[in-house]
Amino acid sequence: MFRKNFDFLLLSWISSVVEIGCILFGLSHSFSIYEIVGLGLAYQLGNLVPNPIQLTSRMVTICALLALSLFITSFYIEHYLIYFFGFWFLSAAIQSVRSYSKQNVSTGLKRSLRILGFLTAPLMNLPVLIFFCLSVTLISLLYSQRKQIFNLYFPSLCFIDWLMIIHQMHYFSYTYFILYLMYEAIHSAFWVSIWFCFGWVTYTSISYLLKSSYYFTYFIIGHFFLFIVLLLLGLSLDMPTVFILLWILTGFGGGTVFCIDKINEMYFKRNKNSLVFSENVGHVAGVLAGLGLFFFSQQPAVPVYLGAICALIAMLMMLYLAMKLKSKSEPGS
Repeated sequence: MFRKNFDFLLLSWISSVVEIGCILFGLSHSFSIYEIVGLGLAYQLGNLVPNPIQLTSRMVTICALLALSLFITSFYIEHYLIYFFGFWFLSAAIQSVRSYSKQNVSTGLKRSLRILGFLTAPLMNLPVLIFFCLSVTLISLLYSQRKQIFNLYFPSLCFIDWLMIIHQMHYFSYTYFILYLMYEAIHSAFWVSIWFCFGWVTYTSISYLLKSSYYFTYFIIGHFFLFIVLLLLGLSLDMPTVFILLWILTGFGGGTVFCIDKINEMYFKRNKNSLVFSENVGHVAGVLAGLGLFFFSQQPAVPVYLGAICALIAMLMMLYLAMKLKSKSEPGS
């Protein structure tokens, strides 16, 4: 039990370091904005394992070894695709092995480790990546006796699943662009990670501040607030102090995502795997949508405005759901 807890917590930390570290790594190598956000996409593609793509334990070990081989190769051959696929394979291996050792750890502890990972992300470099690959490979070998089969999980989606997808798209359409813009403004990976973490502190804290069961109200007000803040953020990208402050404020609105889980428990009873599937799809769709709109517009504010639109759509979807459930509960309905 102790080993499983240790493995899970270690991999949770590594996962967070890699997610933001890959962006800071791209910045330190002077990659283009497309390539930098593309590394975030590589991480999220890897995050599709083990939901909806479950690999065998042998495949997971191979992924970790492929990532290790690619990062070692990059010492001798420096090419963007080596890093892209390296982060993709490493992410897939991390998430799979993490699922093997998954424990009933409190949400607060998991989010604290996530924030710690973001804070230590500036440490990311090739030796650290190789250490991570070796660690994940070793842990995957320790769980190699698991009889894990290759499987694809594609559930039928209901309204609450689509709501989760849109919410996740709002965040991932612009978050990696925000990291790029922060770095361009302050030229310090250390301070970028600090200010980024402040946004996660507000995101994490809101579920503890809102104690009552007014989940529909919390979500609707939170996402309307988020819509306004993101519009202002998009207008203030040339004012670093203002846009960093607005970034921090987004956490108060985005953190109301916990209401989706609460409403699901109360009314829909959807399998947790279905919501995780929706989250992961929303992550990838959000990054792709943000990249696509930036490609056509060449304006970094456009992915932020996409995030604002998605927040507004999520708010309207929750408002519709609240009205629909209320009408069903009324006498004679």
